[in-house]
Amino acid sequence: MDLNTDNHGYEKMIVQECKELFGEDNNWKFKYVNDIPELRSGKSRMTICNIPEKL
Repeated sequence: MDLNTDNHGYEKMIVQECKELFGEDNNWKFKYVNDIPELRSGKSRMTICNIPEKL
């Protein structure tokens, strides 16, 4: 999961929500990046999840 370097505070919240969804025994890796591209709509997001790419 890529996180914008400005959003370090979100990591704990994201881990907690992922553990609630996928179970307590899961581990998560974060990569901090300087920029996350905007969506086509012009909106921005705080993370990029790479799970679909791994399935």
